[in-house]
Amino acid sequence: KVNELADEWCTSEWWIRGFHLVLRVMKANK
Repeated sequence: KVNELADEWCTSEWWIRGFHLVLRVMKANK
């Protein structure tokens, strides 16, 4: 269960980073 939790956390971390990156690009384009 620990490994599954770690994998899920890592996935969420990458998702959040990607989301923030998109927001930066959108703001830069404006």
